[in-house]
Amino acid sequence: MKFISSKQAAQAWGISPRRVALLASQGRISGAILTGNTWLIPDNAEKPADSRRKEFALQSKEPEAELYPYIVCFVRSEDQVNRFSPEEKQLYRACTLYEAGDFDAAAQLVEPLLTCTQLNIRLGAQYLLSFICMYLADYASADKYAVLFQAEYHGICTPSPTLRLLFYAFEAEMGRTSRFVESIGKLDFNAFSPELLPFVAGQKMYAELIKCNMGGKLPDITPYEVICLSCDAEGYAYAAMYLHILLTIFYATQGETEKEHSHLKRAIELCITHQLYFTLACLLSIMPETMEAMLISFPPEAKIRIQKIIEACVNARIEYAAYKRKRTVISLLKENDYRLISCCLRNCSINQMAEQFGLSRSGINKRLSILYDKLGVGSHKELRSLFLNSVLEWGEPKKQ
Repeated sequence: MKFISSKQAAQAWGISPRRVALLASQGRISGAILTGNTWLIPDNAEKPADSRRKEFALQSKEPEAELYPYIVCFVRSEDQVNRFSPEEKQLYRACTLYEAGDFDAAAQLVEPLLTCTQLNIRLGAQYLLSFICMYLADYASADKYAVLFQAEYHGICTPSPTLRLLFYAFEAEMGRTSRFVESIGKLDFNAFSPELLPFVAGQKMYAELIKCNMGGKLPDITPYEVICLSCDAEGYAYAAMYLHILLTIFYATQGETEKEHSHLKRAIELCITHQLYFTLACLLSIMPETMEAMLISFPPEAKIRIQKIIEACVNARIEYAAYKRKRTVISLLKENDYRLISCCLRNCSINQMAEQFGLSRSGINKRLSILYDKLGVGSHKELRSLFLNSVLEWGEPKKQ
């Protein structure tokens, strides 16, 4: 990916360099990088819409599609999907296949998106593939995409609230629950668009349940009940299902059997209607006694798919845990390591890295040497080839 100065971008877009710097600092220019006091802009970046103009207001009415792996959260109908861009549709279809437990088909759809020029879609593709590869027992690729996702995220100077939430969810999936709880506790509901509030509420409730399990006080469940019922009534099936499951877990811990079964029954109905077999398999593995009684009423196709998912996922999680104990690259990498990987993948020079980190050239070379040792490579070129296809530039579309 090639970069131009903010002055060059300003000339191309017909605005002032100061305006370009402001847009970049607000996270509205995809892929912009701050080096010292200067913003570097991707040469193929599009000029952001003017928030004072009508066309921006029309854009703002659409769902905030930054949380791409959870794009299913704010989808209510196929008509809404038809308004998505081709890349958004492709990632949405991959998400639905993943939820249905068809990991191979999901991987085929999402892999081409790794080289999409849109930052949010790349992040979504990396995030989703890290878990797809784990369930396909391709643990080396699962690690690679997890590192790519974190490197891309830490390369963003000012991530938006939704991208931060995506990263916190990733941390929870990686088992870093204490950091997840601490980060989620600082979220402000007002920072998110209305379409994302159900998912934000779900993450907050998940954090509350973790705290409660660690000896904290019981959360006030009423707001989550209200949001759950609202999602159900308005047709946000995935978000409603997620909240129903969390409420099921909460009431199970409190011994309120009637409410537990009520929420569980509704969650199962939503899962079967929308073919969310992966979620049903997870439920069956964590609540076997309760779920087995309800399994009798499941359609035959659902039973077969769920059983296959359970066999694949349980084995994959156990084997992946063992794999990570042997190969601890991800556990060794720190936030600055991911930022450094991001710079390497973007082909930043030593001088640019030194400016970005506020270090001397020798200081950067020392950090690179330590990073190379952690990753088992010997040079900048080897690091890039570890993650990238040699014929592609990171973040650039595949040449036809």
